[in-house]
Amino acid sequence: MPEDNEQPKERKTLDDRAKMTELERIRHSCAHVLATAILRIWPEAQFAAGPPVENGFYYDVDLPHRISPEDFPKIEEEMKKEIKANHVFEKIAVSREQAMKDSESGRLGGLSERPGNPSKFKIGNLADIPEGEQITCYRNGDFIDLCAGPHVMRTGNIGAFKLTHVASAYYKGDERNPQLQRIYGTAFKNKTEMEAYFTMLEEAKKRDHRKIGTEMGLFAIDTEFVGPGLPLWLPKGTAIVEELEKLAKETEFAAGYVRVKTPHIAKEKIYLTSGHLPVLYAASMFPPMTLDEFRIERKQLQEEIIGLRAVLANYGELLAEEKIAAQKDDLYDILSAEEKLGLVETAIEAGRAPAKIAAAYQELCKASQKLRRLPDPDSYYLKAMNCPHHHRIFAAQPRSYRDRDNTEKTPLCIHRAPLGTHERFIGFLIEHYAGNFPLWLAPEQVRVLTLNDDEKLVAYAKEIYRELRAAEVRAEADFSADPVKAKIAEAEKAKVHTMLVIGHRDMEAGQVSVRLHSRGPQGAKPKGEAVAEILTTIKERRV
Repeated sequence: MPEDNEQPKERKTLDDRAKMTELERIRHSCAHVLATAILRIWPEAQFAAGPPVENGFYYDVDLPHRISPEDFPKIEEEMKKEIKANHVFEKIAVSREQAMKDSESGRLGGLSERPGNPSKFKIGNLADIPEGEQITCYRNGDFIDLCAGPHVMRTGNIGAFKLTHVASAYYKGDERNPQLQRIYGTAFKNKTEMEAYFTMLEEAKKRDHRKIGTEMGLFAIDTEFVGPGLPLWLPKGTAIVEELEKLAKETEFAAGYVRVKTPHIAKEKIYLTSGHLPVLYAASMFPPMTLDEFRIERKQLQEEIIGLRAVLANYGELLAEEKIAAQKDDLYDILSAEEKLGLVETAIEAGRAPAKIAAAYQELCKASQKLRRLPDPDSYYLKAMNCPHHHRIFAAQPRSYRDRDNTEKTPLCIHRAPLGTHERFIGFLIEHYAGNFPLWLAPEQVRVLTLNDDEKLVAYAKEIYRELRAAEVRAEADFSADPVKAKIAEAEKAKVHTMLVIGHRDMEAGQVSVRLHSRGPQGAKPKGEAVAEILTTIKERRV
């Protein structure tokens, strides 16, 4: 069904309305029948809009009585009467003046004129009709509504219908307007189609990934501390994530791909170069991450280092002059600042430098080390992940490279996301399989169950369990004294794919009794054969 408080889409043109499907016409007509029925029970009801929507229809109503699902049977009974009456849906063209007059008298959206109770929402709807567009009303029996259509020929052409739920909605989707009651329903050509639809809905509820994922212990959702839609993957869910990643890596390797890893953040310069900044995607990217609290400290250290270097440079200049004076000929080296600093370091090590110079040098070393330890002052941005970014950026900022044959070529940018996000992809898988994953993907692949906690029986079962674990099968075990039926029921509830049930006869024959989730017993097999079949099924990723 559509979302509660669904916002109205852009007003359809007459051409758009003419393209309504047969099913949409049935549902649109059913909305008018709903309004007719409500008015027979509550004549004071005021109606706003009643369009067909995906999977059904709704009508917004203003009414002192709060409609609830308990009211649905009597409303549906009145709807059946209107359908049985087989009234014609009569299209009536009117002038804007006549439509306004009928709205003010309460006739539009009513079974008759209602003095003192004008159709206030119809007056508002009338104002939305562009000048020059034909204004029409539709009549079925006593009910007349401001409507551009289209409808089925008669109320009797409406097949099966059902009211589903009630929600709240603001008139025209504007929270400044009155809040109305939105009555939802659906309609189909016949009862068979409608029953199939509701069966599908029930199955969808059973397959809801949020429900199944929580029940199976795949993930936890903490809306308060983490946020909605951000699952915390538990061990079983993590097993599925890793299996999918393994499948992707193996498939890519077989196709000749090589993988690279890049950081999740990068300096601003890369996004200025790519074109993300400053114009194309600045508004849709996360704001930059900066460490402003270190900027002041960094500036102070830099100023301190400059001052200390000036002191040492003066002394280095004296040492350089001494070195030049010591040379015998007229040729001498012009020393760089670093070479002069080297002379200072040599003098300090030899103990020939004044105490003031030695102290300044020590302070310079400390300040330089501290500066190096401070975080980078640049702005960092979170990696842009949306694939449209890459295509648009690449088109806007064409690149080239020199190939191994030393010719300039244009690289091709192919964005591929075989799995999408883990959250979305695994959500699809949960609902597709209803949590009954194939063996290779099942979070718990095998559970070894003993008939009881007999010491010899448990020892035999442990051998099989250890063999499975050694082969990296996600196997668990239950060697307790609990009744084996209870153990099986628990494994079935947890949707364990394969159960190896072991009794004394199995142990004596060197066998295991194999049971598959939701498919029941598969018979006894030699333990080696059973384990080999499990490993082969996992390796081949059979579904």
